[in-house]
Amino acid sequence: MRSLKYVFSAFALCLAPLFPADAADKYPSKPVQIVVPGAPGGDTDFWARIITKNMSQYLGEQAIVVNVAGGGGTIGSAKVKDSAPDGYTVLMYHPGMLLQTVTGSTKYGIDDFEMGAISVVDDSMALIVNAENKNLPDLAALANAIKEKPGTLRFAADTGGYAHFHALTFEQVTGGKFNIVDVGGQGPKVAALLGGQIDTMSAPLNTVKGFMESKKFRALGMMSEQRNPAYPDVPTFKELGYDLVFPKPYFLVFPKGTPESAIDTFNEALIKALKDPEMLKSLENDNVQASGLAKEEMRAYLTKMQEGFQKTYDAYRKSQTK
Repeated sequence: MRSLKYVFSAFALCLAPLFPADAADKYPSKPVQIVVPGAPGGDTDFWARIITKNMSQYLGEQAIVVNVAGGGGTIGSAKVKDSAPDGYTVLMYHPGMLLQTVTGSTKYGIDDFEMGAISVVDDSMALIVNAENKNLPDLAALANAIKEKPGTLRFAADTGGYAHFHALTFEQVTGGKFNIVDVGGQGPKVAALLGGQIDTMSAPLNTVKGFMESKKFRALGMMSEQRNPAYPDVPTFKELGYDLVFPKPYFLVFPKGTPESAIDTFNEALIKALKDPEMLKSLENDNVQASGLAKEEMRAYLTKMQEGFQKTYDAYRKSQTK
C-alpha cells in the first residue's frame, strides 16, 4: 500500500489567494459528492457505496454517492469536469472513460481532470449467461455461435464503454460477430439477462455475486491472468485459448484546478478507508485488490492502459476495412 503525503509547492501557494483561507483550512466543511456516472445497482455504484461508507469517518464530513446516469457515463463525467474546482465534486469511474476518449465518444479525457487516486482493482471480470441457457454451455460454444450465425447472439453493452470493448476484442480474436444491444448500465443489463432480452454480458462477478450463488447466472470465463480464488471453478479466457485480460480499476478524479491540498485530504481519507478492517475484510472476501495509487503514478497507470486500448481499437478498425 502506498502512503500519500501533503505536497506544498510554490504553485499551490500562488493559488491560495483564489480560495478563502478559512474554506481551504477547513476542507471539507460540507458533504463531498461522489458522482457515479451510472444508475444505482451498477458495479461502480457498488464499490462507491462500500468505499464511502468507510470513508466518511476519516474525511470528517459525509461522502455522498450521487448517481448521474445517461450517455454511457458521459453525462456524469461531463458534470464533474464542468463543476467548481473546490474539492466537493468528485468523479468515480473506471476504464470506460478511457475508451470513450479512444473511440471519440467524448472530446475530453483524463488529462482534463486532476488525479485523485485509484480505490480498488477488480480482477473478476467475466462473460456471463443466464444459467437456464443450455445453448451456451461454455466459451467455445459462444465463440462458435457468433462465427456460425454472426450478428444473432445478443451482447449487452453500453456503446463505447468497457463492455462494448470486451465484445469487440472477442469478435476480433474469434472472427465472429455479436449483435450489440445497448440497454444501459449494469443494472439494466442484469435485468435484461434475467428476462432473456439478451444472451450474454460482461461484468465483474463480485458485483453479481448473489446471482451466481443462486445459480441464476453462469460464468463462461474470466478475463484475468489467473483464476480468482473466490470463483475457483471459473476458467480464465487465457486457459481457454483467448489472450484477453481486462482488470477494472475504479478511480477518482477532480475538476481541473481543484486545490492540491483538498485532493491530498481526500486521498488520505480514502487510503485510511481502504485500510479499515471492515473494508479489508470485504475486499478479501471478494479477492479484490486495494490500490491507493495516486496522482501522477495513477495518471501513468491509466495512460498506459489507454495506450493499450488505442492499439487494440486501431487494429479492430483496420480489420473492419478489409
